[in-house]
Amino acid sequence: MLTNSSSHGNGAFSSTLIPDSGASFHVISDSQNIKQFTHFDGPEQIFIGKGEGLSISNIGSLILISPNDAALTFKLHKLLHVPPILKNLLSVSQ
Repeated sequence: MLTNSSSHGNGAFSSTLIPDSGASFHVISDSQNIKQFTHFDGPEQIFIGKGEGLSISNIGSLILISPNDAALTFKLHKLLHVPPILKNLLSVSQ
């Protein structure tokens, strides 16, 4: 699991991201951490293991900062904000 518990006050992501080899996109439940996001009005959904479709609210990017070295950052693009998702997923394929 990847976490970033940075307390730099710079809006860094502070939740756990679970690497998922089956996820097609990066997905988080909290829009507060998304940078440069745009509202999503399309009919597309993501589908979870049970076949249930979850609506996408926003698309944006996220900057991860290493908890060991603030100079090391990693930017995730095409991040989907899906409020009802229970776990924040990091797509391994992306």
